[in-house]
Amino acid sequence: MAVATSTVKTSLLQNGTFIQPDTLRQTFNITTVAAAGTTIADATAIGNTQPFVIISNNTAANGVLLPVASYIGQIVTIYPALVTNAPKVYPPTAAGTINSGTAGASVASTARKAVQYVAIDRTGLNWVTIGL
Repeated sequence: MAVATSTVKTSLLQNGTFIQPDTLRQTFNITTVAAAGTTIADATAIGNTQPFVIISNNTAANGVLLPVASYIGQIVTIYPALVTNAPKVYPPTAAGTINSGTAGASVASTARKAVQYVAIDRTGLNWVTIGL
């Protein structure tokens, strides 16, 4: 005759601990920059290691320059911290576009609203916005 046994399983995780995939475990760099310039040639450049950028001095005339994307789907989030004006955001080069607009043309960001820019092709020059 078989005897019923009970197996108690224990976990090394504390209560309320959630397992997350390795892709979600990353160092999230938040960078503060000052927007500068009034054209694509003299705007403040954002680097590929800056996935979240806070613009500290946003004015309607000044701008930032997106990086040449390292891969399709790369995301850069830009947050203009001041309430009064929204800076310009430029594609990486005069050949790049944002939202399939005119090559080299900026888009006006929105003051105090985070906007994500997503790279959409292998050139790394063309981006689209989410939340603009």
